This record gives sequence, C-alpha cells and structure tokens, in this order.
Amino acid sequence: MTATHEYYVALGSNMGDREEHLRWAVNYLNQSGTVTARSHRYGNPPMGFDSSEAFENAVVVWRTSLAPEEALSYVLEGERMRGRPRRADGAPYEDRPIDIDLLTWSGKNWESDSLSLPHPRMNERAFVLVPLADVLGDQSVIPEELNTDELIDLGSL
Repeated sequence: MTATHEYYVALGSNMGDREEHLRWAVNYLNQSGTVTARSHRYGNPPMGFDSSEAFENAVVVWRTSLAPEEALSYVLEGERMRGRPRRADGAPYEDRPIDIDLLTWSGKNWESDSLSLPHPRMNERAFVLVPLADVLGDQSVIPEELNTDELIDLGSL
C-alpha cells in the first residue's frame, strides 16, 4: 500500500495570464496526486523585490504518494516546465510565471539541505496565510500584526 502525504501548497504568478498559470499548476499537481481543496485567488504587490507586475496567489491541499524530497523535485520540475527561472542562492527575487511552494507536510516537520517543512517564512507572508486560512476555514492562523490590507480577493481558483 502506498503512503499518502498531504501538503499545503502555495501557488503564485506575476507574469502573463496569472490565473491561467495558477490553474495550470493545479492541473499539474493533479497529475501526481489529487488537489482536494483550493483557496480563493488573491492579488497583491510583489514582496522582496520591485516589479510593476502584481501577483496572484492561492493555496491548495495536495494529496500524493510523493515523499517530501520527491514532492519538491516534482514542483521544481513543474516550475521549470512553465518557464520559471531558478535564482542562485542570494540572488534577488524576480518576476515569474509560476511559483509552487510546499508549505506543510502531513502535520510533520521535515528538514534537509534542500527543504524545510513547515516553510520557514510562511508566517511572515500575508499572501500565504490569507489563502491558507481559506482552505483551513480558520482565520486564527493570521497573526493580528500581519498587514493584510494590500490583498484583494479575486474569487475562486
């Protein structure tokens, strides 16, 4: 029997048809598992770099047989297929057609040279926590001090 892993996955895009890139990512994840829940899409300005292009972000719940390192390889391959350039360590962030980040893994911790779960910066990012609260049905995951004013609910994914 194959183990089933559950991941909360952040999706983002700020190039081209952003909604289409997010939908593509959901379909891609469904090729190696099942997306069982989706947040609304949220529009927001870039964080950590300057760009004239706003982001659309969402969070999905993904069940798959892939263990954490396999899941990471799978999502990185999806980003590559969609044209996302990989940045070198320490290089500035840049515009991207798709960003697929593993946030959590089956309520467990994972630590390796290439992957930390839960995602070490997710609690600092309103563009992650607001859609995460959507799929959890629990707004308490959003710290009161986190500014969510710049996020715009764009509707269903």
